[in-house]
Formats: sequence, C-alpha cells, structure tokens
Amino acid sequence: MSSKWSASRVGTFVTCKLRYKYQYIDKWISSDTSGVDVQNKGLAFHETAEQYHTGMTDDEAKQVLEGKIKEYNVDESVYNEHAALERFLLFWKNNVAPKELEGYVVKKETWANDTIDEEPFCGALDLELDRPDSVIIFDYKTAQTASTAKYKNQLVLYAYMVGHTRGWTPEE
Repeated sequence: MSSKWSASRVGTFVTCKLRYKYQYIDKWISSDTSGVDVQNKGLAFHETAEQYHTGMTDDEAKQVLEGKIKEYNVDESVYNEHAALERFLLFWKNNVAPKELEGYVVKKETWANDTIDEEPFCGALDLELDRPDSVIIFDYKTAQTASTAKYKNQLVLYAYMVGHTRGWTPEE
C-alpha cells in the first residue's frame, strides 16, 4: 500500500484513527466481503466510462456496460447501472463534448501527485479536461443522489495538486 496521502486515507484518519492504524500502519486486511458488490458495481461503471469517448454511440456504450455487468457479476436488481449510464451520457454530451470543441483535451484515469508540507499526496482523477490555461476535474459517482458536499475536499485537493504541479498559485 502506498505511503502517500490520499483523500480517502485522510478521511479514514480523521474519522477513525484506530481504523487508520489497522488499515494503513498495521496493514490488516479485512475478511469482511460485504462491500464487494458495491466495489464491483463501481468497477463496471468506471471501466465503461473509461472506454467511452465522444463519437461513441449510446448503443455502443450500453454494449460495453453489458459486458462489464457480466464480467463483474453485478446484480442489476440491486444496482441500476443502466440509469447511471444514462446520467453519464447526458453529462458527457452537455459538459464534456462542448469543452472538447473549446480545445480541452480529455484525459481519463490520470493521477495527481504532489507534496504538501513535505508529505506526499496522490489522487486518482476519473476525468480531467485539460488546456494549458485551464483544467476541469470530474469524479464519477454512480449513486442517483450522491451528495456533492461529501466530495468537495477531495476535488479541492485534486485541483490544488494539479495546479501546483503547473506552477499555479492557490488562488489560480
């Protein structure tokens, strides 16, 4: 496991120092498999989103999703991946495709790495729209009612790291 700080690692430390110790210092591996279904749902969606690009038809995206649902054995009666994909396709058409026309380059599944107060930090960026003078960062959430407030600090951290490595000031 990386010794770099990440948004989830900081969150674990803040919410439960004992869990942080067990997970990151003692490197205990939980035998609890209750979260595997949620992880598989997330993997199926993220891998579908990673393959998606402007110009791909909705039907092609749905075929990719179907393959991922089968690959990860996602229970469609519990997780409505198709509704998540519909929201994603709408998001892409309204937010990403127009930015590509403005000269932004689409980067998927990239890493932000930086040092803050002499501590190494990292973060996985689901989607980064990049221009020399501007960066837009998105983090996918498949829940229909994902609370954005819950992820604000994560996105601020990502933005800071990307900007800092470009030489931008915190204000920029």
